[in-house]
Amino acid sequence: MTQDATMRLARALRRVRIALPGVRWLGLQDEDGQSLRHLIKACYADTYSYKTLYEPGGLEGLWDSGALLSLGEFSRQGELIGHTGFWTKDPGLDYLESGLSLVSPSRRQGLRVDYQRVWRPLLEALGQHVSYVHQNTTTLHPMAQFYALKHMKARPTGFIPWYAHGERVMGLSESGAVMHALSMTTPLGSEAALPVVAPRSPWRPWLKAVAQGAGLTVEGDEGPRWSGQARVDSIERNGALRLLRHAIKGGEDGLDDVLPGLGGARVQIVHVPAVSGLSGLFDALLTRGFVPTGVRPHKRRAHEWTLQRVPDPQALSGLGEVQLATEGLRSLWQDWRERCAHTL
Repeated sequence: MTQDATMRLARALRRVRIALPGVRWLGLQDEDGQSLRHLIKACYADTYSYKTLYEPGGLEGLWDSGALLSLGEFSRQGELIGHTGFWTKDPGLDYLESGLSLVSPSRRQGLRVDYQRVWRPLLEALGQHVSYVHQNTTTLHPMAQFYALKHMKARPTGFIPWYAHGERVMGLSESGAVMHALSMTTPLGSEAALPVVAPRSPWRPWLKAVAQGAGLTVEGDEGPRWSGQARVDSIERNGALRLLRHAIKGGEDGLDDVLPGLGGARVQIVHVPAVSGLSGLFDALLTRGFVPTGVRPHKRRAHEWTLQRVPDPQALSGLGEVQLATEGLRSLWQDWRERCAHTL
C-alpha cells in the first residue's frame, strides 16, 4: 500500500460516524496518545510485546502515517476504557489486520454495551475499501473469541502456536502463559468467487474443514506438480513478536536453497497459493519441518495455505490445553494437534 493510499483509507474510515456515545477514533486530539499508553499499561503493565507503543510519539507516529487506525471507547468521566486497532499492512488493499484489542481491567465484569451499534456501520464502511479483516486472537481468554465471533462476525481460519511470550494480562489467572493464537477472518461484502484448492495430503480433511468454516468453496488438487525454481517473497517482518511471514511460489527446485533465508525469527510462517498443482510443494514443506496451520483468504488473488516451521517436533505434543470459546473451535484444535503428531 502506498503512503497516499494508506492516508486516503485512514481519512475515509475516520469519517465513519459511530452511533454509540463515548466511541470515537483516536489520534485526533493531543491527549489521545497518553490515554492509550495508560490503557496499555493498565492491561499489560510493561510486558506488551510492542515496546515502541510505550514511548512518547510511538502511537502518534503510527496514527500520522495511517499505519494504525485506533477506535477508542471512553467512560462518562472521559477515561479511555477500551480500544481496538486496525493495521494497514497489505500493499494490495485486500485486508486490514485487527489487533491491540484492550479492555480496562475495571470494565471486564458487567460490560453491557451494544457493540452492534459500533461494528455494524464500521464493517459496512470497511467493506467499501478492503475485502477482509484478519486477526490473531488469544487462545487464553474465551471472551475475546466470543467478542470476535459475535460482534466482528469473524470466522476461524487456523492457529499460530507460540504466538507471543512473556505478556502478562493484569487480573487474569492465565497471565504470563505462552499465548497461542486463533487466526480469525471477517469477510466483508460478497464471498470470494475463487475456490480454495486442498492438496493431496493426509492434512486435506483438516484444511477442508478450516476453509469451509471460513466460508470458502473447496476443490481437490488434480493438477500436475508445479515446475520451476522455488522463490520466496517477504510478506511481514514483525520484530516485536519476532515473527516472519513469507510467500513461497514456483516449484520445488531449489527449495533447500531458499528456505535457510527464512531464519532468524522465533515464529516462521510461509504462505503457499492454494491453487491447482500445489501438492508437491506442500509435501516438500512437510518433510522440511513445516506443519499446516490454516488458510488466508483473499479476494483479489488466490487464497493461501499457511504453514509454520517447527524446529522441535516434540514441542507440539506439549502445547498444553487452550481455552476456546466453542465446541467447534475445540474440535478444530484437537484435530490439528493429532494430525501434527501423526505427520511428524
